[in-house]
Amino acid sequence: MPGTVLIVEDPFVSKYLCSLLAPKGYTIKTAGVVRGNEFIRSGQASVIVTNAPGEFLEFADRVPVVYLSSAPDPDLAHKFHCCHMVTKPFRAADLVSAIDDACAEAGAVS
Repeated sequence: MPGTVLIVEDPFVSKYLCSLLAPKGYTIKTAGVVRGNEFIRSGQASVIVTNAPGEFLEFADRVPVVYLSSAPDPDLAHKFHCCHMVTKPFRAADLVSAIDDACAEAGAVS
């Protein structure tokens, strides 16, 4: 079952992600880092999609991350209990698959 995806990305990428995820039934929240942290603290996000996972290390042990980057840092990714790295440019199907997997894992860990 689709979960709530928090997107913390630039507006162009956020809009594109919304267009991919909304038809699949995901609840989507877009925010900057500060508001994103508030959403997570209040339990309003199952998965984070971001190009700046370092801003969410506080939640590394409990919220899956889909890490979008043209040059992802594997050391940073390994700090999360669940992190899917998706390299930009990406195929839409690969990104959606990573988000689907992260949401499934979020259900398994919550």
